[in-house]
Amino acid sequence: MTFAVGKRQCLGDNLAKDTLLLFVASIFHKFKIEPDPHHLKADMEPEIGIVLKPKPFKVVLKVRANL
Repeated sequence: MTFAVGKRQCLGDNLAKDTLLLFVASIFHKFKIEPDPHHLKADMEPEIGIVLKPKPFKVVLKVRANL
């Protein structure tokens, strides 16, 4: 609840969420995201704790040529 709820809700809530969506979408549009070939791990099991989370991993961003 980063923007609170009720009558004290942040006025920029929708703007912030829309901006974040456009930012992430533009990253996926401009770059091809692949796993780092030098750090490939076959172990894709999540870390178990209070919540499941992925183990640390590395990726490579490649500029898409067909823009």
